Amino acid sequence: MKTKLISLVCASVMSLSMAYAANTNTQVTTATASAPVELLYTQMANSASVKLNQNQQSATLTLNNVNNKTTWFSDRPVRESGVVGTKHFVSQWQTGGSKSFQTDPPNANIVALRSSNAHLQANPKSLGSFELSNPTYNAKTKTLSYTIKSISGKLKNINHLNDVVLFIDSQIPMFGCTPSGKGC
Repeated sequence: MKTKLISLVCASVMSLSMAYAANTNTQVTTATASAPVELLYTQMANSASVKLNQNQQSATLTLNNVNNKTTWFSDRPVRESGVVGTKHFVSQWQTGGSKSFQTDPPNANIVALRSSNAHLQANPKSLGSFELSNPTYNAKTKTLSYTIKSISGKLKNINHLNDVVLFIDSQIPMFGCTPSGKGC
């Protein structure tokens, strides 16, 4: 019960902050740094599913009715946030050479408020952390798919997750975003 409440509160806070950022395109600056700033990303969707690939070592994560904005925020000491279009986020996946997500795939975790999978309802951490690759975005159908590989356990088929937030780990700024948010 306590875990569900904490998950609900965290997801609610993220939902509200992402909705605010998506509607205002606001960047917040509280510090500056000379070292490269690392960004973390969040993507929201109404639902998601995981389907194991034939090799059983990877799966396809599909986000349905995904938000057309991907929220980013920087790690300390620079504290900034902003949004980039999800289409642009995916199109820039290969930009950046050795620092690109194509070359160095990010880790991610997904939080779902509701699930049709009884195991996930009883144990919300069972999806675990995974590596993302091969994004495919369809703005018309509002779907975003990734190939995922587990880094914390075995992948399972999951038919339906509701109200999901995907958390994507750090990356040196891409997409032309600067610490002050210019170019996003």
